[in-house]
Amino acid sequence: METEKNGKVESFQPFNFLLVGNLTLDIKKIETHQKILHFESIGGPPAFQTYYLSRRHHNIWIYGHVPNTVEAAARKILKNEHVNLKFLKVSNYGPTFSHHYPMDVQLERTSTILKEGEKIELSDTDLHYLKALQLQKTIVSPVFQEVSVNTLQKLRQISSFLTIDIQGYLRTVNPSNRQLEIGRLYSWDIFTYSDLIKFSLDEIQHLQEKLDAPSWLSLSRALSEVFNLNISVTAGAKGSYLFPNIKSKNHYFYTPAFTDIKIIDQTGAGDVYLAALTEAFPEKNKNNKTFLSAITFASAVASCLIEKEGIYGNYEHTRIVYRQQKLLKAAQILVINKEEQKNVQKVVNVLKLM
Repeated sequence: METEKNGKVESFQPFNFLLVGNLTLDIKKIETHQKILHFESIGGPPAFQTYYLSRRHHNIWIYGHVPNTVEAAARKILKNEHVNLKFLKVSNYGPTFSHHYPMDVQLERTSTILKEGEKIELSDTDLHYLKALQLQKTIVSPVFQEVSVNTLQKLRQISSFLTIDIQGYLRTVNPSNRQLEIGRLYSWDIFTYSDLIKFSLDEIQHLQEKLDAPSWLSLSRALSEVFNLNISVTAGAKGSYLFPNIKSKNHYFYTPAFTDIKIIDQTGAGDVYLAALTEAFPEKNKNNKTFLSAITFASAVASCLIEKEGIYGNYEHTRIVYRQQKLLKAAQILVINKEEQKNVQKVVNVLKLM
């Protein structure tokens, strides 16, 4: 791993990463001013995260399934990225998704699940093997409730730092059109097994509405306080936020998105953001500077993906550092005012009763 400090690049030992989630077959329809693009590609959070983390020379294992329709292509790609495929299993029926991206990049994509994937259950035999790897970073990124709470509990035992993308635990399928929608939270136990959880702004606002919380900001801060974890909230082109698990509860961190680019394909941006944030997250030297560095780094990395189609972002180190430096100039430490602090306490009291 490399980071920028005082204008100098510092090198660190590669991390042992475990990526938990299913690879997918993605069928995409992307509207542009010139034409409508139709294409199929290998997707799923581990695919996007692997290509990035491989560029950073980390050691990578994937625990999940791959559809038999793209197994050969997926294995070829992953072998080229030097990924350990011992735990990659074949699924005969999915998962397969259809994604439609409107011309206006400010609008959300619509995703339809054509075939569901198999559940990911961590066996005791695999648990024993993974424990011997001395995993430093584990990223759990379900696309649709395929990673059970029991598996999360086992992963917690063997992971030094475990991050979760909440999306797969908040999704439901509309029975009329098979479109994925934000729905009921799968289980509150998820929060007890994680060091960091990532929400999209839509997801945290949905949970806010369900809990009747005063604001998504107060809910984010309260979740961090009650469950002793870090909360990340991504808002697409509007930027991203971090509510760290620190003693001082009256401030949080914000970075804008790097928007001086031509967006081609936004699929996987959140997956890559989480991978970069997990990589850069300060586990020891926690201060304002390191938190701002982590979120601007993640935002810079995500911008390098969406300029191209598919999983193949342009992750040149100089490109990432340049964009991060630009973002650092605009990143902010935001203060939670006294009224909002009262709201945080109200939500804390509600969460403690659940």
